[in-house]
Amino acid sequence: MEKTEKRELFNLSRLLFIILFGAFIGSLAASRAENTEIFTQYWVNGGFLLQDHTFINGFTQALYSSVFTLFVLMLCGFCAVSQPLVLLTLLVRGFSLGAGICVTYLERETGGLFLTAVAIVPFGLLSSAVLVLAAREAIRSANIFIDFAFRFGDKRPDIKLYFLKFTILLILLMITILLQGVFCVIV
Repeated sequence: MEKTEKRELFNLSRLLFIILFGAFIGSLAASRAENTEIFTQYWVNGGFLLQDHTFINGFTQALYSSVFTLFVLMLCGFCAVSQPLVLLTLLVRGFSLGAGICVTYLERETGGLFLTAVAIVPFGLLSSAVLVLAAREAIRSANIFIDFAFRFGDKRPDIKLYFLKFTILLILLMITILLQGVFCVIV
Protein backbone atom coordinates (compact mmCIF):
# COMPACT_ATOMS: atom_id res chain seq x y z
CA MET A 1 0.00 0.00 0.00
CA GLU A 2 1.36 3.39 -0.98
CA LYS A 3 1.72 6.29 1.40
CA THR A 4 -1.14 8.23 -0.27
CA GLU A 5 -3.43 5.19 -0.12
CA LYS A 6 -2.71 4.76 3.58
CA ARG A 7 -3.37 8.44 4.16
CA GLU A 8 -6.63 8.27 2.22
CA LEU A 9 -7.75 5.23 4.22
CA PHE A 10 -6.82 6.99 7.44
CA ASN A 11 -8.84 10.07 6.45
CA LEU A 12 -11.87 7.94 5.56
CA SER A 13 -11.61 6.11 8.87
CA ARG A 14 -11.54 9.44 10.72
CA LEU A 15 -14.72 10.54 8.95
CA LEU A 16 -16.38 7.23 9.76
CA PHE A 17 -15.26 7.59 13.38
CA ILE A 18 -17.05 10.96 13.54
CA ILE A 19 -20.31 9.31 12.49
CA LEU A 20 -19.81 6.48 14.98
CA PHE A 21 -18.98 8.97 17.73
CA GLY A 22 -22.16 10.88 16.88
CA ALA A 23 -24.12 7.61 17.03
CA PHE A 24 -22.64 6.92 20.46
CA ILE A 25 -23.63 10.40 21.68
CA GLY A 26 -27.12 10.05 20.18
CA SER A 27 -27.74 6.66 21.75
CA LEU A 28 -26.35 7.83 25.07
CA ALA A 29 -28.54 10.93 25.03
CA ALA A 30 -31.65 8.92 24.13
CA SER A 31 -30.98 6.24 26.73
CA ARG A 32 -30.36 8.77 29.52
CA ALA A 33 -33.35 10.96 28.71
CA GLU A 34 -36.26 10.79 31.13
CA ASN A 35 -38.70 11.33 28.30
CA THR A 36 -37.84 10.01 24.86
CA GLU A 37 -40.64 11.99 23.21
CA ILE A 38 -38.24 14.54 21.73
CA PHE A 39 -36.25 11.73 20.08
CA THR A 40 -39.35 10.57 18.21
CA GLN A 41 -39.44 13.88 16.34
CA TYR A 42 -38.28 13.55 12.75
CA TRP A 43 -35.78 16.40 12.96
CA VAL A 44 -33.97 14.66 15.83
CA ASN A 45 -33.87 11.04 14.67
CA GLY A 46 -33.29 11.89 11.01
CA GLY A 47 -35.80 9.37 9.71
CA PHE A 48 -34.09 6.39 11.31
CA LEU A 49 -36.96 5.75 13.70
CA LEU A 50 -39.29 3.44 11.83
CA GLN A 51 -42.75 4.32 13.10
CA ASP A 52 -44.94 3.23 10.22
CA HIS A 53 -44.10 0.20 8.11
CA THR A 54 -45.19 1.43 4.69
CA PHE A 55 -43.02 1.86 1.64
CA ILE A 56 -43.93 5.52 1.19
CA ASN A 57 -43.19 6.47 4.80
CA GLY A 58 -39.93 4.53 4.97
CA PHE A 59 -38.84 5.89 1.61
CA THR A 60 -39.73 9.54 2.27
CA GLN A 61 -38.22 9.61 5.75
CA ALA A 62 -34.92 8.26 4.49
CA LEU A 63 -35.10 10.41 1.36
CA TYR A 64 -35.50 13.72 3.17
CA SER A 65 -32.78 13.05 5.69
CA SER A 66 -30.17 11.49 3.43
CA VAL A 67 -30.59 13.65 0.34
CA PHE A 68 -30.65 16.82 2.43
CA THR A 69 -27.42 15.76 4.13
CA LEU A 70 -25.84 14.94 0.76
CA PHE A 71 -26.91 18.35 -0.57
CA VAL A 72 -25.40 20.14 2.43
CA LEU A 73 -22.14 18.24 1.95
CA MET A 74 -22.12 19.09 -1.75
CA LEU A 75 -22.56 22.79 -1.00
CA CYS A 76 -19.77 22.64 1.58
CA GLY A 77 -17.38 21.66 -1.19
CA PHE A 78 -17.82 25.10 -2.77
CA CYS A 79 -16.67 26.98 0.32
CA ALA A 80 -13.02 27.25 1.20
CA VAL A 81 -13.60 27.17 4.95
CA SER A 82 -16.39 24.61 5.23
CA GLN A 83 -14.43 21.69 6.69
CA PRO A 84 -15.85 22.20 10.22
CA LEU A 85 -19.38 22.22 8.80
CA VAL A 86 -18.69 18.95 6.97
CA LEU A 87 -17.52 17.36 10.21
CA LEU A 88 -20.51 18.76 12.11
CA THR A 89 -22.87 17.40 9.45
CA LEU A 90 -21.40 13.92 9.90
CA LEU A 91 -21.64 14.23 13.68
CA VAL A 92 -25.32 15.20 13.46
CA ARG A 93 -25.97 12.32 11.07
CA GLY A 94 -24.40 9.93 13.56
CA PHE A 95 -26.42 11.47 16.40
CA SER A 96 -29.62 10.87 14.45
CA LEU A 97 -28.64 7.28 13.73
CA GLY A 98 -27.80 6.59 17.37
CA ALA A 99 -30.98 8.24 18.65
CA GLY A 100 -33.11 6.28 16.17
CA ILE A 101 -31.50 3.00 17.14
CA CYS A 102 -31.81 3.63 20.87
CA VAL A 103 -35.43 4.83 20.80
CA THR A 104 -36.47 1.89 18.61
CA TYR A 105 -34.87 -0.50 21.07
CA LEU A 106 -36.35 1.26 24.12
CA GLU A 107 -39.87 1.43 22.71
CA ARG A 108 -40.08 -2.10 21.33
CA GLU A 109 -37.72 -3.94 23.68
CA THR A 110 -36.94 -7.41 22.27
CA GLY A 111 -38.71 -6.69 18.97
CA GLY A 112 -36.79 -3.45 18.78
CA LEU A 113 -33.50 -5.31 18.92
CA PHE A 114 -34.48 -7.37 15.87
CA LEU A 115 -35.83 -4.33 14.02
CA THR A 116 -32.71 -2.35 14.83
CA ALA A 117 -30.33 -5.12 13.77
CA VAL A 118 -32.16 -5.92 10.55
CA ALA A 119 -33.72 -2.67 9.35
CA ILE A 120 -31.93 0.33 10.81
CA VAL A 121 -28.26 -0.58 11.23
CA PRO A 122 -27.55 -2.02 7.74
CA PHE A 123 -29.21 0.83 5.88
CA GLY A 124 -27.87 3.41 8.29
CA LEU A 125 -24.35 2.12 7.72
CA LEU A 126 -24.78 1.98 3.93
CA SER A 127 -26.13 5.52 3.72
CA SER A 128 -23.48 6.70 6.17
CA ALA A 129 -20.75 5.15 4.02
CA VAL A 130 -22.06 7.07 1.01
CA LEU A 131 -22.14 10.26 3.09
CA VAL A 132 -18.57 9.64 4.30
CA LEU A 133 -17.47 9.47 0.67
CA ALA A 134 -19.41 12.68 0.01
CA ALA A 135 -17.72 14.35 2.98
CA ARG A 136 -14.33 13.28 1.67
CA GLU A 137 -15.09 14.84 -1.71
CA ALA A 138 -16.43 18.02 -0.08
CA ILE A 139 -13.30 18.41 2.04
CA ARG A 140 -11.09 17.67 -0.94
CA SER A 141 -12.93 20.28 -3.03
CA ALA A 142 -12.80 22.85 -0.25
CA ASN A 143 -9.05 22.30 0.04
CA ILE A 144 -8.66 22.86 -3.70
CA PHE A 145 -10.59 26.12 -3.35
CA ILE A 146 -8.26 27.20 -0.52
CA ASP A 147 -5.18 26.37 -2.57
CA PHE A 148 -6.59 28.20 -5.58
CA ALA A 149 -7.65 31.25 -3.55
CA PHE A 150 -4.28 31.68 -1.85
CA ARG A 151 -2.28 30.68 -4.92
CA PHE A 152 -0.66 27.69 -3.20
CA GLY A 153 -1.25 25.57 -6.25
CA ASP A 154 -2.17 25.97 -9.85
CA LYS A 155 -4.86 23.26 -9.77
CA ARG A 156 -8.25 24.70 -10.64
CA PRO A 157 -11.42 23.19 -9.20
CA ASP A 158 -13.06 20.80 -11.66
CA ILE A 159 -16.75 21.54 -11.13
CA LYS A 160 -17.97 19.03 -13.72
CA LEU A 161 -16.08 16.18 -12.10
CA TYR A 162 -17.34 17.28 -8.69
CA PHE A 163 -20.97 17.21 -9.88
CA LEU A 164 -20.39 13.85 -11.55
CA LYS A 165 -19.06 12.37 -8.31
CA PHE A 166 -22.03 13.70 -6.36
CA THR A 167 -24.44 12.42 -9.01
CA ILE A 168 -22.96 8.95 -8.60
CA LEU A 169 -23.19 9.28 -4.81
CA LEU A 170 -26.83 10.40 -5.17
CA ILE A 171 -27.60 7.33 -7.27
CA LEU A 172 -25.97 5.06 -4.66
CA LEU A 173 -27.90 6.82 -1.92
CA MET A 174 -31.18 6.47 -3.82
CA ILE A 175 -30.58 2.72 -4.24
CA THR A 176 -29.98 2.45 -0.50
CA ILE A 177 -33.13 4.47 0.22
CA LEU A 178 -35.23 2.33 -2.13
CA LEU A 179 -33.95 -0.83 -0.45
CA GLN A 180 -34.78 0.64 2.95
CA GLY A 181 -38.29 1.52 1.79
CA VAL A 182 -38.87 -1.99 0.46
CA PHE A 183 -37.43 -3.49 3.62
CA CYS A 184 -39.80 -1.41 5.78
CA VAL A 185 -42.69 -3.22 4.12
CA ILE A 186 -41.12 -6.65 4.61
CA VAL A 187 -40.28 -6.14 8.30
